[in-house]
Amino acid sequence: MTPIQVRTLSRAAGQLAALAQPDVAAVVAALPRRPGSTATLTALAEASGLEMRALGRAIARGRDAGVLALVGDEIGLDQTGPSDAVEALVAMTPLGAVIADRPELSAEAHHGYLHGVPSGEHAEELFAIVAAQLPTTEMSEREVTTALSVLGDDPVGLRRALVDSGLLWRTVDGSRYRREDQR
Repeated sequence: MTPIQVRTLSRAAGQLAALAQPDVAAVVAALPRRPGSTATLTALAEASGLEMRALGRAIARGRDAGVLALVGDEIGLDQTGPSDAVEALVAMTPLGAVIADRPELSAEAHHGYLHGVPSGEHAEELFAIVAAQLPTTEMSEREVTTALSVLGDDPVGLRRALVDSGLLWRTVDGSRYRREDQR
């Protein structure tokens, strides 16, 4: 892992850890639900049930983790911290790195991972991207399935779809596979 990837993972872990703290979670739950809205300390203390001292500590932890933000004299959600962390984490996944600049494909590969076998209008494009992620060497069925399990939750279905779309070649007995562009 690169130092940037380690920092990204650490920041995301810090945000999750902060949200796992009951007092920080209580503050987040007490905030108004409208995006960009804020609340006063008094309103947060009332809604969260926290005493002012505990509320101050929770807000400081949430702010330090990039979950909460001070907006003047009020508290709100940090609008960029969590979304930046999610974007950076998704870009670290094999599919996320390739489709980061393709919002039409990102919807099919939510958070850089395929759920099921793509069947929409961008399925063929996604199949080509998935096939390109496979090793260029000849592989066993198990090796292909293992490689595809990093990309989606239905590696067997993906393997079959890649064969059906002509992007993955397999022997007649189905024991060996190779990317079609490497045959």
